[in-house]
Amino acid sequence: MTKILLLSATEPEIKPTLEFLEQTKFKNVEIDICISGAGMVNTAFELGKKSHNNYDLAIQAGIAGSFGTRSIGALVNVTKDCFSELGAEDDGAFLSIDDLKLGTQKVTVQLPFTNDVISELPEAFGITVNTVHGRNKSIQQITQRLHPEVESMEGAAFLMAANHCGWQALQLRAISNLVEKRNKENWNIPFAINNLNKKLIQILQSLDEN
Repeated sequence: MTKILLLSATEPEIKPTLEFLEQTKFKNVEIDICISGAGMVNTAFELGKKSHNNYDLAIQAGIAGSFGTRSIGALVNVTKDCFSELGAEDDGAFLSIDDLKLGTQKVTVQLPFTNDVISELPEAFGITVNTVHGRNKSIQQITQRLHPEVESMEGAAFLMAANHCGWQALQLRAISNLVEKRNKENWNIPFAINNLNKKLIQILQSLDEN
């Protein structure tokens, strides 16, 4: 039996998958659902409560913003992430937690999980933020400093927890909006959620078949 932790910040992001699971019996897969709440603190806290479990795979599924390299609705496998705000201001400069010699800003998944379905997903570099970018100046600054492809509010915390717990991990993200001056009229969350859950269900079915 393959034990899977399925994590999402909010229930609506994975609601189609939850509805699918209510109507489906898997033979070879056991799934533990965790709705963490938005943000890296909530994510770390909820995963800390799960840290004693020996999951074969942890999946974080959710939406994300794109810095222009991925179109709305696109799916990515975020294998590298970054606590982009973790550090200190030095007048006009930013000192990362690495510069301060107090920790590590970037996180790379140590035990990436892949199969034929997951291997189809393009890999991406993400940043994890407390405040999503919506101002031209801050977008330009973060782009110049880190060159991110996507941003979320939970990803780096998930990858760090999975690494510490020794879990194979997958951070599956669907692009709901471009990172630009905040304009919700340009967002398409339903489209992103639809694509996210189609792929997520496909992944879970493939795991049950193996």
